[in-house]
Amino acid sequence: MIETAHLFFPDDGSLLDKVAAYKSVHEANSRAKQSLELANNPRWADSLGERKEIEDAVRISQNSLLIATDSISKADMQRAQDDQLITREEAIELAQLKRQFEMKARRESSSEAQYHSNKAKRGQSQ
Repeated sequence: MIETAHLFFPDDGSLLDKVAAYKSVHEANSRAKQSLELANNPRWADSLGERKEIEDAVRISQNSLLIATDSISKADMQRAQDDQLITREEAIELAQLKRQFEMKARRESSSEAQYHSNKAKRGQSQ
């Protein structure tokens, strides 16, 4: 369930709502990652909760960030920048995140295909 859970819920499909939801999810992701970094610090451990809970929060925020970046196209990014909904720096960061997620998906797809190929080869040799 955690693997598909997310926090990305724009009110409607408007660019303004998608950008606002993206920014909210981005902030949640940053905070979850910071919490994970502090989880081993005894001064923060009691305040932050169990490590598993924090790891789940990171996973959910990553899922949310993936969905949020997918919802904003390159044309949307340009329009958001033109309408001053995002800064140039935010547009660059969003574009970088989109590329990172695309690369990760390709690697995972390639690994999955390799796994099935190896499994099929082992089945033929038996």
